[in-house]
Amino acid sequence: MGNNRGSLPFHQLSKDEGALRVLVPLPVDEALWIAWTVKPGFSVCGLADANMAVRITPVSLSRQHGSLLAADALHGPDGPRALDANSLTVARTRRALSRDHLQFKVLSEKKKLVGRIGIVVATPALYARLSGLPPPSPSTPSDAYGGWRLF
Repeated sequence: MGNNRGSLPFHQLSKDEGALRVLVPLPVDEALWIAWTVKPGFSVCGLADANMAVRITPVSLSRQHGSLLAADALHGPDGPRALDANSLTVARTRRALSRDHLQFKVLSEKKKLVGRIGIVVATPALYARLSGLPPPSPSTPSDAYGGWRLF
């Protein structure tokens, strides 16, 4: 398996009208962030365990083409906390799949709910057992972009 470029796979747990639940593997020593591409005027809000708000920041804004947003941390009482195994409860067994570790809502310009996604964070071993796919290879310093910029 080659460099993973930092992307995490996901396994769909369920899908209903306007709602999706997915399982993502999270190695112990790594953190994750979630990118959102939304239509102009749309927004995203998120909560983690214990109703802790997820920080969502704009990466790129465009009134004509939409925005790229990043869910990259939790708003903790002592400041931002990474989305990692220290701040999220990582599922180790099938029983732990009953609740979402991260919940997001996508809202229209008029603040109407247009979609929801629930994310269950799991150990790579549990992810592999449930998805039937190998877990992602661990990230290494060589996976970084090394000065290259995305265009």
